[in-house]
Amino acid sequence: MYLADITTSLTNVVTSVYMHTSLVGIVLAMALESCCIPLPSEIVMPLAGVMLVTGKIVGGINPLLGVMLVALAGSLGCLVGYCPPVSPACHWSSSASLPFSALSPGVCSWRMLGR
Repeated sequence: MYLADITTSLTNVVTSVYMHTSLVGIVLAMALESCCIPLPSEIVMPLAGVMLVTGKIVGGINPLLGVMLVALAGSLGCLVGYCPPVSPACHWSSSASLPFSALSPGVCSWRMLGR
């Protein structure tokens, strides 16, 4: 499989998710990207912008408001992806008292996978 095929496949999946879920799909896609799952934001956010301009997501509203909503959805998705999950499977040591900005992303998911 060539790189172009992978990019086309990812673009088709993200487009389908956006068509069915709109802003929630942007949050989901950015959260997955922030959790180190190979879904590049270089596909996620530009595609959201194109679909916003063409009216396929959040159509019929002020374009400036639409851009702000898409940016907010992307930011919220990044925040959700970076925040450590509250789970007994996640073994935080002394870093539990540190603010989120001091925690490295993906630590909890790697520990949950046993790595």
